[in-house]
Amino acid sequence: MSQADKDSLKQLKAMALDNISPTLPYRESFVHDYKPNTANGLRRAIVDWLKFDGQQGEPINVTGKMVDNTKKVTDIMGSQRIIGSVEYQKTTMVRGSADISATIEGRSVKIELKINSDRQSHDQKDYQASVERAKGVYVIIKTISGWAEWYKQYKTSLSVQTELFT
Repeated sequence: MSQADKDSLKQLKAMALDNISPTLPYRESFVHDYKPNTANGLRRAIVDWLKFDGQQGEPINVTGKMVDNTKKVTDIMGSQRIIGSVEYQKTTMVRGSADISATIEGRSVKIELKINSDRQSHDQKDYQASVERAKGVYVIIKTISGWAEWYKQYKTSLSVQTELFT
């Protein structure tokens, strides 16, 4: 893990600590041990970061699900068997949706997470194009430090835009 990632994690943990009641004993033990080296770990870190900063973010799950239609029955001889089958139900979500859907300072932001050599699929590229056509923000994040840097720059650019209109 790079020093920038360590610094970003330290910043996230400080934000988490600030959101825990100061009267609670052993407050540090309630701070999550973030592991942003996996997609799920990075997803949790970013969603929490947004929440701690007063923004909104939610993880999006586009995978289908397995439905177990099996059951155990006993035949007339007393033997038990499993009958039925397991089936896969396709997702009802939009294929290629980003990993996190967020609202930052009132603006729609879609956040796609890519760890190590992971690359965008064709569906994800199409989804990105549709978000950008609608003037939404789509960003690909690979590390917690990449997130921290992008987030800081994005919020700064929004404050500059707001100052132009006041």
